[in-house]
Amino acid sequence: MAAERTESFDKLRPVCVKLTKEQTRESVQELFDGIRSVPADVLQDLQEYVLFPLRFTIKHQTQDTLKEDVLAAVCACVGHVLSHTAVTRWEMFQDMFTSFTSLLVAPDNGQGRAISSDELKLGVVQVLGTLLKSADETVVRCLFSAYSLPAVGYAVSVLLRLGETDKCRDVQLAAMETLLCLSHADSTSGLKARVIYGNLFASFLPGITISLCRIATGDTKQGHAVLCRAVELWTKVVCLVLEDSQLEESQEQNEVRDDLDERLRGLVVRRLPEWVKVTASKMLVLVRQMASLTSHPNWRVRNALVDWADRLLHRCTKSLSESGPVFLEVLVGMIGDEYSAVADRSRRVLETYKTRQTSTENAQPLTAVLEENLHILVLSLPRQIRVAGPSIRGVLRSQPHLHHLALALLQTMELDCSSVSIVEQRTSMPGYGSGVMDSDHPAGRPRNVFKHFQDHRIADSLMKTCRLLGYHGDLSILVDHFLDIVNESARYRMSATLILNEIVFGHTPRSEHKRGGLVEAAGLEQGELDSTVRMLVEEYLSPANFNLQTVTEPDPSPLSILHPPPAASPTTASPTTVVSLNQNICQVCLYMEGVARFASVLAPRFRPLLMLVLYPLLDKLGDDNSLISSTAYSVLVALCQACEYRSLDEMIRHNADYLMNAISLRLRHLEANLRCPTVLRVMLQYSEADILPLVDDTVQEILSCLDDHYIEEAAIFVKVLHELVKAINRWFPWKQKAAQHTVPTDPDPDDQEVNHPPQQSTSDSIRDFFLDYHRQRVIADCDVREEEYADVAADNVDDVEKEEADIDLPKHVSAVKEVLQRTKHLLASSAPRLRLLVLDVISQAVIALRDWRNELLPLVHQLWQPFSLRFTDGEKLVTIKAIQTLATMCKCCEDFLRQRIAKDVVPKLVSFLTTQEKISCSSAQAYQYTLCYKLQLSCLTHLGPICHEVEARGLDLVVQGCLPYLSAQQPKPLQQASLTCFQHLIDLEPDVIWLRLSDLYTPDDPSPPGSEFRKVQFLTRPGERNEYSDNVALLLPLTSCAHTLIKSGHS
Repeated sequence: MAAERTESFDKLRPVCVKLTKEQTRESVQELFDGIRSVPADVLQDLQEYVLFPLRFTIKHQTQDTLKEDVLAAVCACVGHVLSHTAVTRWEMFQDMFTSFTSLLVAPDNGQGRAISSDELKLGVVQVLGTLLKSADETVVRCLFSAYSLPAVGYAVSVLLRLGETDKCRDVQLAAMETLLCLSHADSTSGLKARVIYGNLFASFLPGITISLCRIATGDTKQGHAVLCRAVELWTKVVCLVLEDSQLEESQEQNEVRDDLDERLRGLVVRRLPEWVKVTASKMLVLVRQMASLTSHPNWRVRNALVDWADRLLHRCTKSLSESGPVFLEVLVGMIGDEYSAVADRSRRVLETYKTRQTSTENAQPLTAVLEENLHILVLSLPRQIRVAGPSIRGVLRSQPHLHHLALALLQTMELDCSSVSIVEQRTSMPGYGSGVMDSDHPAGRPRNVFKHFQDHRIADSLMKTCRLLGYHGDLSILVDHFLDIVNESARYRMSATLILNEIVFGHTPRSEHKRGGLVEAAGLEQGELDSTVRMLVEEYLSPANFNLQTVTEPDPSPLSILHPPPAASPTTASPTTVVSLNQNICQVCLYMEGVARFASVLAPRFRPLLMLVLYPLLDKLGDDNSLISSTAYSVLVALCQACEYRSLDEMIRHNADYLMNAISLRLRHLEANLRCPTVLRVMLQYSEADILPLVDDTVQEILSCLDDHYIEEAAIFVKVLHELVKAINRWFPWKQKAAQHTVPTDPDPDDQEVNHPPQQSTSDSIRDFFLDYHRQRVIADCDVREEEYADVAADNVDDVEKEEADIDLPKHVSAVKEVLQRTKHLLASSAPRLRLLVLDVISQAVIALRDWRNELLPLVHQLWQPFSLRFTDGEKLVTIKAIQTLATMCKCCEDFLRQRIAKDVVPKLVSFLTTQEKISCSSAQAYQYTLCYKLQLSCLTHLGPICHEVEARGLDLVVQGCLPYLSAQQPKPLQQASLTCFQHLIDLEPDVIWLRLSDLYTPDDPSPPGSEFRKVQFLTRPGERNEYSDNVALLLPLTSCAHTLIKSGHS
């Protein structure tokens, strides 16, 4: 080894001496050739000797005339030596570092000249980078000491100037690569070493970041490689100085050496929390400038920007927290990049960030950060439009500008229709009458749910932006543009409709944006605005737009509802999805909300358009979907306010002639307009009694249609008639005393007793007494059956009755009579739902005729035969509804139904109770969810009140059916219902009930009042407890109380 070193030294010595004397290109090349043959380990020993003549040559060139060919050769030779050796002596490194740095700038004394050759610049920069790479740890430690700050700062400024101003792309790239080597940002050293690097480069952070930002955002002609390298270097230097882990370590080692002079002390930066906070706020400006590269045409630059955001989000989370939303904005924007590599990279980075935030305590979620960022951007947009004022009109006349602005609004305001509740929620809102004008009502307009944000402040700002666009922009251009999107784009149809509504709403006289007084009005003519609104109303309410499919089966006929088809196989299932139905529902709601917006703009001038909008809106108000119905209601309330109507009833009444004409025309083509009766139903639901004369003819048409469509569409007409009777009950509530024009009640052949109204004269009372006496004798002699007595009595009525003039009935009474006469035949329908609906109609009609017994009782007599069959109906729900209807009838007809109930109802219900009590006894909890249980409960609940209302006699059969349900083994609700039933029965016949209860349980042995009486024998021993004891013990005291009350009443 020593021999080889000696041989190499002897070979290089004359060449080095020659170069020291003659600084020529040939001498340098001769030394270069000799060095190439020297092994690396030997060259390390001879490094200082070999580099001396080369260093001397460099200094000679900087002081005298610059010979670029000699310098180029020297740079190549020095580069070869440094790449094969390590610099271990700080003095030599410092000398060479200063010398090569000085070569890159012109001398300040005016002597010599700067390097002009790009190749030489590139060589010097590359040698400087090689020198930095060859320095060992001792030299690097000296380089990053506070004493080296001036030299390092000078080198940083020189390299940045080359990277920013040089025209050669290779020189720019080499300068930034050398600066990266100088910063050691790519070093794999430990944390303490990186803290030392960061402490030094914190002094140069502002200059480095500003210069690199200018390079990255500068002229795109300099090439993507320069831009990508600038972005990469910017990222690594910022991470070196502001990395969270380094800052924590640096703040623990922030002492400044005492031996530094005052000048150097001023250059040293201490990375304290205050400095970090101030630096981060200033860095935000540069971060936003760097983020503008998202629109760069080269995908490699955009990909580098994704890496920029990823590294800074990961390593500088705390220090650059203010810039976090900007980084996320870049990543979110890049998800939609046209290059899949950029988009996929952005998506992965966001997923990683989301996972990291989830696992970090007290970390703000990704969605919250994005929403806050969007809120800031959205808040600034209305302010910018307001400041721009009328000048925005010229900008929007540019097709590219309008397209980009519209696309941004459409994507931001995209609605979320994924909730299943949109299509599932059914309408449960009853008629509220004409006085409902409260906007806080639960049926108010539902809020739109946006896909990309939930903060209502963002939504309000976006709405304000759209109104300002309409106010300052060209309305016709904006309307045409967004209306084309509504008709052509399925994806953005809803958001385009929403934007279009707000653009037109910007011209309302009450718009908030006109209160500030910052700008003048756009000067839109009234005629142009009216024609635009009419065009939009006609477009919105056209059948193709307004009658969208909102249920799985579009426009099902009532027959298909009452008789649903068998379940379809998977291959024949409807292709309609929940999402598409939700979108259609939301789209229809947006159309209706648009009508409300337009009405607010025109105010009273909108009244002529009511002929176009009222019928379809009332149709949607009767829709089964809750969202559509509630939106239609809120829109109708808005129309009342805009058109200066005091109530919904008043608006309907003033436009009733048009509505009735529209309904009548559609009834003639019922197959194509199955929903037209719904409009009449809604009108009755939300109107007062003044509407009745106006709808009388239409009601007659409904009755005629019911006769013509007896089977197919009966349900839709019965719903209207049901609503009519309900409305009459609301308009004409029941009075405790009969009206003055009430005609005396005729005797009924089935009654044993007749209650005569107090208004009857004495002669009428005498006549009724003899008629009743004659009826009783005829029945007692068995000359006729009780059912046929009506005809016998009619033949024997006094001539005075025949001469009584018929009194004209009020319209509402006549209407109810016709409804009952037309619907009673439908009780035998094969459709269970229709039978239920008819029973509801009967129940409401009986209440409506409660004050008109002369009209009510014959109608009840006519419908009794089909009605009584419902107590043995195959559908138990129908039987339950029949029992409820019977209870209502008993309250209105009282003892008129006594014999009918005893003969046609009680045996059927008692038979069911007797059969079912064995099943319900000791049954499981699940039994209470069955229809049989519900029918049992209904029977026990209503039998007592029914018997009490008609003052029934001979209660043995009822008692027989209800007694088993006093057993403690029965479900608790059935026991309670049975107790309630017996309480009513005790009021009628307390002695009979006492005797039957005592057979089940008696607490003590009753003794006869005298010896002449026999002792009563019961089926159970006195005092012996059993399953009936608890409930019977509750009822027995009531029998004695009721007996006492009856006696006192007789006395």
